[in-house]
Amino acid sequence: MQIPENITKHHGIEASALGKVGADEPSVYCGLDSWRSLIGAALLLLRHIDESVVRIMTGTHTILVMRNAERQAAAVVVTGNPISKSLPRMLRGALNMTKRPRRSAPETQEPAIG
Repeated sequence: MQIPENITKHHGIEASALGKVGADEPSVYCGLDSWRSLIGAALLLLRHIDESVVRIMTGTHTILVMRNAERQAAAVVVTGNPISKSLPRMLRGALNMTKRPRRSAPETQEPAIG
């Protein structure tokens, strides 16, 4: 399980996590350690309510937590950052991401000269 680079490398996202539903802690965490316990608490909150998306505003920051049947994901952004508009789509992509086998490059055929 890995957090996609478009989430971990984005300058507006300060921390992110990905894990299995029901786990005590996320399997993968990336970002500032100061957010680790708060993300854990947000995931715990998500476990106890019947919602698939929770947005927590903490003054200057927003924590977005999402889950599907198997995985849960969270991210912390500065409130008002333009990335917050795309963040739900990015986290949905992380939740639905599975490793797909790489397709081999198509064989090239030489053009017929005729």
